[in-house]
Amino acid sequence: MLDNAEVMERARGFASESMDRYGVFINCYVLMPDHVHVIATIAPNSETTLGKWVKAFKAVVGNRAFKWQSGFFDHVLRSDESRFEKWEYIRMNPVRKGLVAKAGDWPYAQQFHPGDGREL
Repeated sequence: MLDNAEVMERARGFASESMDRYGVFINCYVLMPDHVHVIATIAPNSETTLGKWVKAFKAVVGNRAFKWQSGFFDHVLRSDESRFEKWEYIRMNPVRKGLVAKAGDWPYAQQFHPGDGREL
């Protein structure tokens, strides 16, 4: 299960180091019981591919505690408006699944401010 404090802490740690280590900024993520949604931005000068980054994310966040499905689904967001709309959609997943009444009540979601890693 991904929706627990231990996995959340590993995800937070990975997010805080991702830009320096991989050249990938994690804009936000939502941990659901059986999957995760991440919006990330790869820096233009990054040598990391999305596939390599996802593999590292799975290794660190999963910590070998569970088996991930192979592969991943990606979608290119073409504007800030699109990014905001996608974030609103994924942050509502716990509400749609009946896990919480309001998106802000789900403790396993995080959004970061670009440039300094601070939470919004």
